[in-house]
Amino acid sequence: MTQRSTSKIKAPQSRKPLTILFVCTGNTCRSPMAQAICQHEIRERFGQADRFSVLSAGVAAMQGMPASPEVAQALDRLGIGLHEHQSQPLTRELLHDADIVFGLTQSHVQAIESLALDSQQVRIELLDPQQQDIPDPIGCSVQVYEQTARTLWKLIKLRLEELSA
Repeated sequence: MTQRSTSKIKAPQSRKPLTILFVCTGNTCRSPMAQAICQHEIRERFGQADRFSVLSAGVAAMQGMPASPEVAQALDRLGIGLHEHQSQPLTRELLHDADIVFGLTQSHVQAIESLALDSQQVRIELLDPQQQDIPDPIGCSVQVYEQTARTLWKLIKLRLEELSA
């Protein structure tokens, strides 16, 4: 059974890291950006990145594809590095290991929920608490990717604020 909740996320107190999973379609644009931004923010905000595990996947991803070149360019313009990324499809195993899963659109959330039906209880939410989809920048200019990254950064900061509360 899945759990959709707006309750606060708590920073992990145990030795097991809190696992955050970002999900988009192909795992080459939005979710790798979200993963890199979240890792950056965690280091800035909490210092100890080992208290968290941040992953990304795609509901229709092929295994092993690199992030779009525009992703690295957009993140670089924001002062965030993108480590080597290889796409991965969303699996029940990833859902089983995640503490919270953020879909980037309503359709991603629906796909995650359908895959998680017989999985352990997993918390699934749309990244934007205002229930707005994050548009896919694929095929657009670097400026559109940068704007997408800025939107993701704002929303991730908001979600991480919940960890501090």
